[in-house]
Amino acid sequence: MVTGYEKGRRKLVEEVRTLRSKLARLEPVEFKAGQAEHMSVEDVLRASDEKYRPLFDNMFEGFAYCRILLDENERPVDFVYIDVNDAFERLTGLKKEDVLGKRVTEAIPGIKEAHPELFDIYGEVALTGKETKFEIFFEPLQIWLSISVYSPDRGYFVAIFENITERKKAEDALRESEDRYRILAERNPHGIQVIDPTGIITYVNHAYQEMLGYTKEELLGKHIADLLEPASKRPELREYLSLLVKEQPEPTTYFQQNRRKDGEVIEQAVNWNYSRDDEGNVVGFISV
Repeated sequence: MVTGYEKGRRKLVEEVRTLRSKLARLEPVEFKAGQAEHMSVEDVLRASDEKYRPLFDNMFEGFAYCRILLDENERPVDFVYIDVNDAFERLTGLKKEDVLGKRVTEAIPGIKEAHPELFDIYGEVALTGKETKFEIFFEPLQIWLSISVYSPDRGYFVAIFENITERKKAEDALRESEDRYRILAERNPHGIQVIDPTGIITYVNHAYQEMLGYTKEELLGKHIADLLEPASKRPELREYLSLLVKEQPEPTTYFQQNRRKDGEVIEQAVNWNYSRDDEGNVVGFISV
């Protein structure tokens, strides 16, 4: 289901694409015949300010329009802020009056030492017109940014960015949680088995490998019914697994026989708790 926010965001993205196209063609305003060819990009943008300012200032993303500065060897060494929107201030904490018309090395001291790669990225986009997108932890402001960069004209670039610090923190917290639970699972004396909705094994811990004598690589991708003995009961297990996909039954414990890699048949108690992840994978605890 598409939310109102998503619809608004899609509309905004479409408007930004239109803006990018018009900036690239330098067609934002009406000029007298022959006037536009004598104007700089800055002049054109200023002349179109009345038309595009509402779009700039109402964007969710930060918007910075800049001119790249090159040394005598045509290498990017700095860039100047020509225009920024309201979201730029909100997302970075930098005021427009402190950045407009200034070199970034003046507006954000230490940026060149902290992120020399930014000058190469922006310079390549401004000089080749090749668009790019990347994520970076911006040291001077101590925030994570997702940045899309394109060039409306040679020597110039536009950076559209969003502050993704909270998302990165959430990802780090989730990763730490997953690592913590993975350690607990690996040290659990009971076998732990995770299967996808079709019955394919997607995870096993060390105890489960020891029970059946297989390596993790040998078990991952195998259907759990292929381990069941006698083979005549395998269709019944597959039917039971289809029930797990359609319904959410109460946690169940049952006994079954599985064949180890060395051929020995062992009886195991299987406890399915039916907790699922985003892909619908189901967790089972197994003991001998």
